[in-house]
Amino acid sequence: MQATALSSATEPSAPAAVGPPQPPHDRRAIALPIACITVALERFGFYTLVSLFVLFLTEQRGQTEAQATTWYGVMMGATYFTPLFGGALADRFGRWLCICIGAFLLAGAYGLLTAGFLPLSIILLSIGMGLFKSNITAVVGSLYPTEIDRDHSLTRLYWAVNLGALPSGVVGGWLVKHYGYSAAFLSAAGACLLAWCLWMLSAKTVFSEDSRAHIEESPAPTACTSNQRFSVVNSSTCRGQGAARERSRCGCFRRKHSAVPTSILVR
Repeated sequence: MQATALSSATEPSAPAAVGPPQPPHDRRAIALPIACITVALERFGFYTLVSLFVLFLTEQRGQTEAQATTWYGVMMGATYFTPLFGGALADRFGRWLCICIGAFLLAGAYGLLTAGFLPLSIILLSIGMGLFKSNITAVVGSLYPTEIDRDHSLTRLYWAVNLGALPSGVVGGWLVKHYGYSAAFLSAAGACLLAWCLWMLSAKTVFSEDSRAHIEESPAPTACTSNQRFSVVNSSTCRGQGAARERSRCGCFRRKHSAVPTSILVR
């Protein structure tokens, strides 16, 4: 009778998923309000610019309505396109650092607009928006381990976005009426500069742990797994022609069990 190898049919329980260590609850409670205030200040500055941009170009720069709307389209298209690259940069340099640089560039863009550097301000605005907008939501979502907690935190973040954008048109229009467009754009620059300072202070919170990206590579799947079942395999099957699958199973069994106990050899 030919020797037959019998593997154990027991399957070990799957190990619990091990993820990155989660920050303490008290640190998350500090980090979330910082993120909400930061994004509210940034949205105030951006929507102040959006509400006054076309009027600024037609009244202060002497452009026609067609030219002003063209510049407006270029600005909005750039701010919605560059976040595609912001996430890729954050994977390499870290979300915290990208948001910090983005807020500073936004403040500089609004300040340059008051001096008349329109193309340069749009370039800085688009780069800063790409770094900021694509990562602020992701960094808040990464604070919480469960989906319910993430939903609650992102809901608060979206409330902060709306609350920051709500007074921008009224405040910007009042500043233009009493002090001119430069004052309105400087208020936007000041809001983003304040957001940058607040985010810099957040280095002492949980966000400092994300200043560098940590990309974890999962092991490549192999044909042999620890919980793979092995059925009764005849030893001559592995030497048969046209039985590649059986040979793979036998090879896997030999690699997993280099010394086959005699108790499982049946003659």
